[in-house]
Amino acid sequence: MHSNNIKGAGLGLKRELIPQLQAEFGKDLTASIDFLEIAPENWINAGGRVAKQLAWFTERYPIAAHGLSLSIGGPDPLNQVFLQQVKTFLERHQIPLYTEHLSYCSDGGYLYDLLPIPFTEEAVHYVAKRIRQTQDILQRRIAVENTSFYVAAPISEMDELTFLCAVLQEADCDLHLDINNIYVNSVNFGFDPHTFLRGLPGERIVYAHIAGHDQEAPDLIIDTHGQDVIDPVWALLKEAYQLHGTFPTLLERDINIPPLPEIMREVNSIAKLQAPYRINQGSANQGATKSSRNMKTALPSFQQYQLQFTGHIRNPEVNPRPAKVPAKRMRVYTETVFNNLESSVSPCFPVAKKVLGARAWQKLIRGFFSHHQCHSPLFRQIPEEFLRYLESAPNLPLYLKSLAHYEWIELALAVADVSIDMATVDAEGDLLQGSPLLAPALALLSYDYPVQLISPRFKPKAPLKEPVHLLVYRDAKDDVQFVEINQLTARLLTILQAGNVTGQQALEKIAIETAHSDPAAIIQFGRTILSDLKVQGVILGTLAISPN
Repeated sequence: MHSNNIKGAGLGLKRELIPQLQAEFGKDLTASIDFLEIAPENWINAGGRVAKQLAWFTERYPIAAHGLSLSIGGPDPLNQVFLQQVKTFLERHQIPLYTEHLSYCSDGGYLYDLLPIPFTEEAVHYVAKRIRQTQDILQRRIAVENTSFYVAAPISEMDELTFLCAVLQEADCDLHLDINNIYVNSVNFGFDPHTFLRGLPGERIVYAHIAGHDQEAPDLIIDTHGQDVIDPVWALLKEAYQLHGTFPTLLERDINIPPLPEIMREVNSIAKLQAPYRINQGSANQGATKSSRNMKTALPSFQQYQLQFTGHIRNPEVNPRPAKVPAKRMRVYTETVFNNLESSVSPCFPVAKKVLGARAWQKLIRGFFSHHQCHSPLFRQIPEEFLRYLESAPNLPLYLKSLAHYEWIELALAVADVSIDMATVDAEGDLLQGSPLLAPALALLSYDYPVQLISPRFKPKAPLKEPVHLLVYRDAKDDVQFVEINQLTARLLTILQAGNVTGQQALEKIAIETAHSDPAAIIQFGRTILSDLKVQGVILGTLAISPN
């Protein structure tokens, strides 16, 4: 297990960078990378190739877990089921450090974006209690990050620095310092970033972020993590080291990701900047657990504002924006949050999007965003939430639900966290006399529409007379395969999937069900099917039959 204290220069682990980082591991190009950061929401309960990739990095680098969906300042009850998932994930991968954003992202359902908490005394007490409860559940200290924002809540009673320090003090938690966010907010709200930096409790800093941004106007910066770090932000990081000592610092790059050599120039700059300054040891209490306290059940005024804020984001044509909030700043959220959700849904349903057309698809996504409350904090499950919305969405082509499910199943099986202990399997066992074992990530599907053929040029007008049967499974290389199968094969696989039945018993059962005049022919034909399925990797081998 790596030390509780990460050190040096780090890099956010993005999927686009994984092949390059693996190829360059241990070489001069990546020598400055001392640790990596991941968002647990992107990895929890993931299997297959995704799980193997994560294991590769956790075996080689110290990892910091930086959460996105805890909604520590949100009006919903703290999601304790999710926190238990986080705890299990951290323990499973031996990740000692967990941080979250000082923001919220839910209003009865997840919006999958970071929204600003009004800076009120009531909010300080509320957030601090939730942080303490989180630390108690996770059995470790956490750190919270100062976030960027674009709308100052008119009901705020204090400035950001006062609010941040008050939360840290009352919660007795650590600080995940984002240097770029200080700069972004200083431009957006006209305060001095140097004064902000001097006012921070340096002893609570566990590590920092540095990133680029997009300047939309002289007084508006969007924290995109999509550009190179600018000189004033580098200067602010240097000043932070001078004030508070050197602390681990990580480069965030989430969009417009360049090749690894270009990214490493900025990671190397962090390492070079750290060299002259003393090391900040961070909080002396790091790793201690905190006791929980009872949560308030009443709805405070700042939460009424939060719900009005998110109501407008979800459906700006119906719900007015909060009073005294500038329309230009509010549009940053209404556009950004919707666009982020759309980008999480559309890649999973490319055919459905083409078949509907751009305008109808955008209208469908808008309906999903406005009317569906997503209950999963995991970003990977947003497409599954979309499927649930389609069950009740009005005015859809009759085939669309089946088509969407057909497209979604590839993602579901690709990341399914299932495996088989092959030590218990006879890979060369007799498929008739033994009990054939199917690949663990496997789905048997039947659709009333020929989903595998649907395209902008072919839109079925009526259901099939007989359903189409599809076998979808993850093979030994973690690739998802689709195979159209006949009714006999579908029934055979259904029986085998129940387990504890020999291949011959399954075929005999089918012969009885179909009242076939020649059961031996069914068995002989079935032997060929079983052999073909074994070659394809659908059947892994055989297991011994357990006594009833």
